[in-house]
Amino acid sequence: MPETAVRRNHGTLIAGLIILIVGLAVFIAGIVVWKANGVDQYIKTTSFSITDQPVDKISKLDISVGSVEIDIKRGGDKLNVYGENLPEDIEKGIQNDTFVIKTKSKGFGFIMINGTSLNNNILNWMSDQDISPKLTIEVPDKVFDQINIDLGTGAAKIDGLSAKRFELDLGTGSLTASGLNVEGTLEIDQGTGHTTITNCDVGRLDFDGGVGHFEYEGTIKDGLDADCGVGAVDITIKGSYNDYDIDADTGIGGVDIDKGDTSGSGRGNIPVKIDGGVGSVHLKFVK
Repeated sequence: MPETAVRRNHGTLIAGLIILIVGLAVFIAGIVVWKANGVDQYIKTTSFSITDQPVDKISKLDISVGSVEIDIKRGGDKLNVYGENLPEDIEKGIQNDTFVIKTKSKGFGFIMINGTSLNNNILNWMSDQDISPKLTIEVPDKVFDQINIDLGTGAAKIDGLSAKRFELDLGTGSLTASGLNVEGTLEIDQGTGHTTITNCDVGRLDFDGGVGHFEYEGTIKDGLDADCGVGAVDITIKGSYNDYDIDADTGIGGVDIDKGDTSGSGRGNIPVKIDGGVGSVHLKFVK
């Protein structure tokens, strides 16, 4: 390469680094000034409570939130919702036969620190008070026709919900769920987060994996279809290996099957289809 071209490339690189350093310095200076002037006046949030909501005319739940710490649990005989530091334009209430909680934006915060998105940590540091968005939903012990839960970057807990069909759309946050009872299909679309689902009873499990780690433990009565993507997948089925008909594409990561204490052929009537993708897959049967 001619010496002139080398000098030109070298100069371009130095100029780019200078622009990057100046931009970062301006960004940090802006944050410091914003904190000094009081960030709270610029952050518009709302807190609310919906209590003793009867559910006799509600057959569906539709929950879609962004960077929010959310806790959905079974409790009482009425629907109760408690929100803290949520966007002012949050949509909430009954629409036809569906109870809706929705935020318009998924929010920024793809880097997680202890289950909280980075932007929430920055805003809490800049604010004089805890402004972490939180949502608590208490759901009666009822079998809903449909439950849709769409999560962004926050940490989520779900406990003891029942439905004929259940859809989970997971972003980059973490999810811990237990005691889910789904008569039909539990459909899960996972992004890059960590998901742990235990002590569940489902008809069919449809899983579409991303980059994160997925763990499931419970019964699967009618079938399993798992497209495992890049992340690690651990599925423990409470049942006999001989009741399932397994079709596994090992992919690059490989599929490991622990048959438990059975010595049968594993050619039952319940279909199991696994596309191993790039990540590792561990399928285990326990009685």
